[in-house]
Amino acid sequence: MNDETMSVPEQAQATTEVILETCLECRTSYTPPADLAALQDSPWFIQRGLCSETCGERWLDSKLKDSGLPVRYRRMTLAGFDPYVSTLRDKLYRAWTWVRSNPGVGLFLSGAVGSGKTHLAAGAMREMCRRGLRTAYTHSFQFVAGCQAATSQGRALADIVCASLRDGVDVLVLDDLGAEITEDVGYHSIAFLIEICYARDINLIATSNLSLGQVYELCPRVGSRLAEMVDELQFPEADYRLQLAQRRERQRETVNGGRVN
Repeated sequence: MNDETMSVPEQAQATTEVILETCLECRTSYTPPADLAALQDSPWFIQRGLCSETCGERWLDSKLKDSGLPVRYRRMTLAGFDPYVSTLRDKLYRAWTWVRSNPGVGLFLSGAVGSGKTHLAAGAMREMCRRGLRTAYTHSFQFVAGCQAATSQGRALADIVCASLRDGVDVLVLDDLGAEITEDVGYHSIAFLIEICYARDINLIATSNLSLGQVYELCPRVGSRLAEMVDELQFPEADYRLQLAQRRERQRETVNGGRVN
């Protein structure tokens, strides 16, 4: 039946027919944006093929879990970061700017224990995943320990390192890079991992208690490659976890009327 033979009500029904899509998370049907322009102006979860922000957050948590991000770190967001001293506001601003600017250069967050480096790295990773980029997380010491255990069983180091990065990863968080790079297996494992990121053009977010200069002194090859791949943000701020502990102690003293039990 063509338009000429259709009645007016039938033509109206045909022209207003709604196309539905299935939510990737809850599998229910929803009405998608009418065209590409409307899609680009839609909330992030609609752009990912999800029907609501609730489904979006569940989908995001699942993606971060698949990325290897630990449960506790999956609760860390840039919006929830507490710049407990004024100098941290600039780092938070830099992290937001980084995730919104399609970065070609990664980040190296260096400095004191407990100053918020991993929180910002996990929050940035979450935002990149929200944008649809494929992410991966590894803890440096655990990564080296895994490489050491696997090589002791006769597996080739190249196969182990390559297997740790799935094809198509866009962003890697390398957490707590430290003195393990001075050991034989640690040096080769981390150096090879960074070389793969370089060759595949993977955006790297690294955290460390060492500065980039100190990494270079310990391992010039790793330090030199990192200097090309990342911008350094230094964190000299005091330990936030220690401040929280002191705050809890003061609260207990207040509840007890100043008496220390």
